[in-house]
Amino acid sequence: MKLSNNNTARYLYYFSNVAMIFYIIFLAVNVFSSGIPSSGKGVKAYNVYDVMITPKNIETSQSQQTDVSETLDRWFNDNLIIRPVQGKGLVLLRFQSISELFSFPAIVYQISQLFYWFLIGFLIFCIRKLFKSFNNNTIFTDKNASLIIFGSIGLMFLPIMRWITQELFINCIARLNLNNSDYILQNGVHIFSSETIIGLVLLAFGAAFKSGVTLKTENESFI
Repeated sequence: MKLSNNNTARYLYYFSNVAMIFYIIFLAVNVFSSGIPSSGKGVKAYNVYDVMITPKNIETSQSQQTDVSETLDRWFNDNLIIRPVQGKGLVLLRFQSISELFSFPAIVYQISQLFYWFLIGFLIFCIRKLFKSFNNNTIFTDKNASLIIFGSIGLMFLPIMRWITQELFINCIARLNLNNSDYILQNGVHIFSSETIIGLVLLAFGAAFKSGVTLKTENESFI
């Protein structure tokens, strides 16, 4: 039975196409949209999750537990909005002017953020190409082995790039003196994560897969 006749292979390929479409929409929205409400101030906004936040003083920490810190006025006008969640938080940064947006720290951060998004797209691309090959009943090929190996390397590099991006994000806020909040911001992500372990497993599988392809090719040429 050919793998192309299997509904699972076909559905996986269709789902990868849907994932690619959603990724393109996500990338277009984040690149070309300002991300700022129509009534808000600023030219461009970025959201960064899992930033480690520490109150600057005890009074601030206590007030955050009893008072609502984010009024509608602050939501629409502040350039830095922080939503604390168990020691970490979502940080929303709004560049208020073109000079801020195109300053050197901001440009470096935005390039890093864009590269991180492209890395996610590369992983989706590798998965889509692999499922397409399976759907076409071409499994044991050098191309598929390379897709698995490059995809695993990209997966292992994902948390590293996420750490670099958040570090540049915090540096951008500090260099431009944009932190007018009651919190100290620190990098809350790690270079090694679950993606690293999964990537290592896939890398080993890709190496074994490539060895199997080489052995299959040698056997076919011998016959």
